[in-house]
Amino acid sequence: MAGVEAGAATAVAAPTAPSYAVTATIPVGAGPAPVAVNSRSGRLYVGNQTDRTVSVVNTADNAVGATVAVGGSPLALAVNPVTDKTYATTATGGSGYHEGQLVEIDHANTLVASRQLQQDGDGPHFGAAVNSVTDTVFVSHFYGGSVSGISGATLAPTATFGAGPIVFGVAVNELTNTVYVTNLDSGAVTVVNGSTHGVLATVPVGGRASSVAVDPSRHTAYVNASPDTVAVIDTTTNQVVAHVRVGHDPRQVAVDPSAGVVYVANNQDNTVSVIDEATNTVTATVPVGNAPSGVAVDADTGTAYVTNTASNTVSVIRTIDTTAPTVTASATSNGSPYTAGTWTNHDVSVHYTCTDNLGGSGVASVTPDQTVGTDGDGQSATGSCTDIAGNTASATFTGIRIDKAAPTVTYSGNAGSYTVDQQVSITCTPADTLSGVASSTCANTSGPAYSFGLGSHTLTATATDNAGNQGSATTTFNVLVSSGSLANLVTQFSTNAGVATGLCDKLMAAAQAAARGQDTAKSNILRAFDQQVSAQTGKALTSEQASILTNLVAAL
Repeated sequence: MAGVEAGAATAVAAPTAPSYAVTATIPVGAGPAPVAVNSRSGRLYVGNQTDRTVSVVNTADNAVGATVAVGGSPLALAVNPVTDKTYATTATGGSGYHEGQLVEIDHANTLVASRQLQQDGDGPHFGAAVNSVTDTVFVSHFYGGSVSGISGATLAPTATFGAGPIVFGVAVNELTNTVYVTNLDSGAVTVVNGSTHGVLATVPVGGRASSVAVDPSRHTAYVNASPDTVAVIDTTTNQVVAHVRVGHDPRQVAVDPSAGVVYVANNQDNTVSVIDEATNTVTATVPVGNAPSGVAVDADTGTAYVTNTASNTVSVIRTIDTTAPTVTASATSNGSPYTAGTWTNHDVSVHYTCTDNLGGSGVASVTPDQTVGTDGDGQSATGSCTDIAGNTASATFTGIRIDKAAPTVTYSGNAGSYTVDQQVSITCTPADTLSGVASSTCANTSGPAYSFGLGSHTLTATATDNAGNQGSATTTFNVLVSSGSLANLVTQFSTNAGVATGLCDKLMAAAQAAARGQDTAKSNILRAFDQQVSAQTGKALTSEQASILTNLVAAL
């Protein structure tokens, strides 16, 4: 199990060559050799030469579903996945198995038709290939030095054409309708136009040419060329571009275009060589049963099937993925990318992206998006990815910081109501217990009550935390004036005690007159107060103090 933590660039492992292993062994009839697979129907066809039968295997469970008697030893098998028909060439007897038939097996595993091949060319008939586009079966005639094109619908020949001496294997490129025929003794491949039947080229391969397979997507053909090599032909130039050393006595070759690999059954080594098409090198050698002869590939599942003639079995080869996939974690918040370690006041959604290594088994599952919505610092989310082979990797997105709570603003020390002779001292305090205060308009308020003016005063402040939340608070206080509070203020202001006493006496007398309902007397006394304040301006009172007292006495 591999893991990666978010917050840094994710390292992606370099592609590794896949591993191959036999994952199942299927018992079949006696002497299995030729083999073909129909990817569409999920059926594998195995020619049992000793039993003169064809075993039909369900590839889903590797179980033999039927055994079809074909009247002779099967030498070659070919499948048309479009019509769901399977064709087998057989050797029915005679010197060197010259005589033989082409038999047709339908989807019901019934032998529905046959054709005597000796009338088309002298056998044995070791090669068969199908062009599903034209519904043509190409059959090789060993001693006849020829190949017949036979209708897949009627088993009637459409043409028989020369293809060099001692014809063995045959393959067809369906995209170009080009037929490739191996000439065993001359060590060459004859390239034939499948429509006109004209020879396009003769390609020496440097050894006895037997089996041939084509990869149309890479414009290559692969030929078993003794001793113990596979020749690689560039089909655009019809030139050999490489020789790949394989095991001892290679018998059959098959291509998996999807994976870009070639499988070669090495009869004397009891192994299968796996060739990387990109590098033309053997990247794996897989032990199988005794005397492997035939090989076929299901490109849809990346599975190779190898017949073991001396073991009466078929080895199932699959890639074994031992490399963990790569998983990365990314996050968004409020619809935008989220960076680890930053504060947000929204939920954080963590998404996991998983990729498997090149040539791996593929992604099987990945953790769905996870949502972190709880307030807190240093939170994280972990997800995992599993490939089809069961390898697992994980990624953790750390540094998730969520604060949805607004900061607080608190006013303290407010008495609510002040007389002009008192002091105002109100403190404003912003606070945030999680992400912290980022900014605030909080300000302390202090000073003599008279300095704020009479009446109601409202203070308002806001605070913003590091997550973007905003809080606010308001407080109100009143400033009042009375004869007593104004007298106290006079005492605070005046530098002459006698002046202060005279002014205070007038304020007390005005209050008493008001209490008796003598408004005229009150007004006269306060006028006298104003006159004395004016007279003491610049003496016992400063000009500012005199102005303050004059304004305040007007409110009495």
